[in-house]
Amino acid sequence: MQRRIALALGLFAMVIAAPAFAGKADDTLRVAWGAEGPLESVDYYFGTKRTGAEIASLVWDTLVWRDPEDFSYRPLLAKAWRQVNDTTLEFDLRDDVAFQDGSRFTADDVVATLNTVSAPSFKARVQRNVNWIAAAVQTGTYRVRIISKVPFPPALDYIASSLPIYPAEYYAAAGPEGMHKHPIGTGPYRMVSVETAIAYRLARNDTYFKGGPKGDHFIKTIEVREIAD
Repeated sequence: MQRRIALALGLFAMVIAAPAFAGKADDTLRVAWGAEGPLESVDYYFGTKRTGAEIASLVWDTLVWRDPEDFSYRPLLAKAWRQVNDTTLEFDLRDDVAFQDGSRFTADDVVATLNTVSAPSFKARVQRNVNWIAAAVQTGTYRVRIISKVPFPPALDYIASSLPIYPAEYYAAAGPEGMHKHPIGTGPYRMVSVETAIAYRLARNDTYFKGGPKGDHFIKTIEVREIAD
């Protein structure tokens, strides 16, 4: 998992280093990959490729961010957190975040995402990322608790690396297939188009919230091509 985190953060580091990596004529970063085979789904919870983690870090946010410099935990969608007991973490959420469709981010989205993806019937592709969660519970409009089934020391690491937060109403209506075709997150990039196993085009989210650890100065567009051979 540490390797997967490092790869995702590596791509993000390229994105925020705009002068070095973007084409000067159109402020576009062009990336090609293919060694692992095509991405099964843009919906992070139904993919197994590291490329999915790289896209997820651009389109969605997690509650906590792993700093690419020293791998320390920093606030992202959550502005503070505390260990309540051996199985419970409580998070105070930002109140100034919107999803890319304009809907407001609240505790409802965190609770719906985590309770949905951790349910056995959901059949998330990488079960170790979610099967330790007993429940997510809302304790306020901008406060949630994540409860593990047993004491789970790496909980914060999984929350920071493997649990992107989805818009509750949209995901309930669109499901994994809809999230693959038209991803919506809170992240610094929005997906413009998805051509499965061919190309993915992303554009800077100009309404991305200020003051987060991912920063706010990014390359304008990203074009990713999947090359099978």
